[in-house]
Amino acid sequence: MKNHSQDPYVGFLNKFSFDIITQIFSYLNQRDCLNCMKVCRTWYNDIPQYTAENWRTLRISSQEVIHGLINQRLLRCLGNHVKNVILITMNQDKVYTILQILKKSGCHGIESLEFFSCSVKPTRKDQIKFSYLLGKVASFQLTHLKMIRMNWSFVLLSILVACPHLTHFTFRPNYRCGDAEDIELAEATQFDLREKVLERLVYLNIEAKIPSLDYQVQDIIKKCPNLRYYIGTAAGQPGALESLRRKAISLGYLMKWCPKLVYYVGDCTYYYNYHPQKNEFLLPSSSTTTNDNSDDIYLQQYPFYHLALCDHDNYDENIDYLNKYQDTLTHIKLVGYPNHDEDSPSSYSYISVLNRIQTPHLRILHIEHVDFDLNSSISLLNTCHATIQEIYLGAITKITGNTIQYLDKSMIQRLKILPRLCTLTLNHIQLTEPDETTSMMLLERLPSLVNLNIQEKSSFILSVQAVSLIKDHIKELKLKDPHYPANQIIPPETIDTLVSSGSVLETLEFRLNNVTYQLLFSAAHLPALKSLSVSWIKSSVFWNRSKNHKEEERENEKNLLHFIYLLLRRSPPNQDCSTTSSSSLTAVYNKHSNIITSAIQPPPSNIERLNLHCVPSLSFDMLDALGDLPCLNQLILAISKCGCLPTISTTRDPDTTGTDAMFDNAVSPKEYQNEMMNIDLQGLMSLLRKSRRLKLITFFGVHSSGARRPSEIIKTCYYKQEWTHDPLRQYKTTIIAVNKKGLLFVEDVVIEKC
Repeated sequence: MKNHSQDPYVGFLNKFSFDIITQIFSYLNQRDCLNCMKVCRTWYNDIPQYTAENWRTLRISSQEVIHGLINQRLLRCLGNHVKNVILITMNQDKVYTILQILKKSGCHGIESLEFFSCSVKPTRKDQIKFSYLLGKVASFQLTHLKMIRMNWSFVLLSILVACPHLTHFTFRPNYRCGDAEDIELAEATQFDLREKVLERLVYLNIEAKIPSLDYQVQDIIKKCPNLRYYIGTAAGQPGALESLRRKAISLGYLMKWCPKLVYYVGDCTYYYNYHPQKNEFLLPSSSTTTNDNSDDIYLQQYPFYHLALCDHDNYDENIDYLNKYQDTLTHIKLVGYPNHDEDSPSSYSYISVLNRIQTPHLRILHIEHVDFDLNSSISLLNTCHATIQEIYLGAITKITGNTIQYLDKSMIQRLKILPRLCTLTLNHIQLTEPDETTSMMLLERLPSLVNLNIQEKSSFILSVQAVSLIKDHIKELKLKDPHYPANQIIPPETIDTLVSSGSVLETLEFRLNNVTYQLLFSAAHLPALKSLSVSWIKSSVFWNRSKNHKEEERENEKNLLHFIYLLLRRSPPNQDCSTTSSSSLTAVYNKHSNIITSAIQPPPSNIERLNLHCVPSLSFDMLDALGDLPCLNQLILAISKCGCLPTISTTRDPDTTGTDAMFDNAVSPKEYQNEMMNIDLQGLMSLLRKSRRLKLITFFGVHSSGARRPSEIIKTCYYKQEWTHDPLRQYKTTIIAVNKKGLLFVEDVVIEKC
């Protein structure tokens, strides 16, 4: 018999070619690669060469640096192949440690470096050391540097000078009360760098809300002759006192020192409700010094195209630049501060300039909280009707009351057809005749509309007749008008017609008054639905106080359970519609049951994001059924304040089904006999075990009565089970809000996949 002990060992890494092994490891994440290195010495030595592509982006958090040391297996995976590095929540010593490790590990190919919520002391010694270590890492290929939520006491020019190849710089700090010596230090150090020129810098994004940063930004701008993109902000958020606001750096000042500027953002809302599209930065990222002739050619090839202004900052200058660049602008954003008093002098009129300018290349128009009228807006849109792709119109909001712009049929008739418009948002734009014909007139002029967002006091009605105008192209529908009942804005019959016509609708959001279960049942059958958000589900508990509270809560649970099973395209177990007090809902049950009881059962819904507010207590059946949705990756549930508190269940009778089991067959843990909670823990564990794509769960308004808070109860439950159920090891629980009402603990709990 052959002695196998004398045969040479042929391992997995020796059986296949380098390309095949690299392809196999490309399906693993970074944590899996590090775990594979634990197998044996051979894998420890060889795996880093096969996983170089897995480490192009490196994320290091504070927990991975212990006593100045980092995982040795991770160190072996570093090298010149690392291109992007993100440091998260680190103190000064850990930041220094990582920068030194990156230098010693030969990470000379780093192109992007981001510091998120890290800290460096503002003393001269620490500033010099940070700039020195940063320069060691950035001296080779670093072109993009981001400093997010860091302390503001930095000498920005010294950081930029330490990165000779830098083209993109973003600085959005956490503001705190700084000392006078910090500002003096910044100004003194700035003086030594005044002769430096930043020829390569083309993108500058700085949130400057204090004078010391304002001065630094102005000095930096003077040294950036090739700057193309500038993103700043006016000091103070909307709604703040006028004395706390300051003007953003003017466009005229920028154009004087940066003649190649093509992209300017100086409005106050950029950071909290606006994100630039991926294709907005169209120019090449590199830049070199050019002569006067090539500058003229450059300005002709890449004209000024993006202008975002705050209405009270340099008003006269803004008007001049709107007139000057009207032929080349593709993006106009005019934003003012909301909540101004009627007599506030900070709001200036843009009516005349909107009537006068012509913008043949305009693609995006955003007007919010400034003085304009719809006639002037329509005049502007008619000049760019062939190119406009996105429109946002929002009226001025005042402390004394909301100002509403009225859109009548004569204005709509003046509007030309907009063949390329994809996104329309109306906020406080009310139809003078809130009927289906006016809404249809507007939709007829938008043949390519994909995203429709109707916000407050707009009285936009989608009737059954409008389905033919939206079924083939609208993929996102957001109705956010709590002043009108849901059935008036979009009747259930409209949703039913969308279902029967094969609508392509993927995102549906209701922020309306009294969204009925009948409307939810209809929405569950939309064939392409991927995201559903409902802010206020009409609950009979709120409207019929004469009935038994517990009975009404059970009825709402059955309605919600029926909705979940409609998403699954199957009938709920032991469903008894006779117990439902509403005869109309009984008819709806029977109507939709015909679909899911047919001979050929349709596949479950492909919904990926589900957001429901004002839901009742979450039973085992609800959470267990949610786990069967195959594509669900984000779940947000806000539990009703009047939801019942059943006893925490740790075991479940397999013969018991239906939502009544939550109340009648719950068993308390022996050590906590008096604890009650409005989430069934076994149902939650079943949801986590069954879901394959679920990444985030958020529960708002989780109640518990007893000695422990809801988050502690949840952690205890699945920590006890995680050793026997591998899927549970991937999740962690965090708290975003805590409150106590009498004997109840109330928390907002987030469960996310690590």
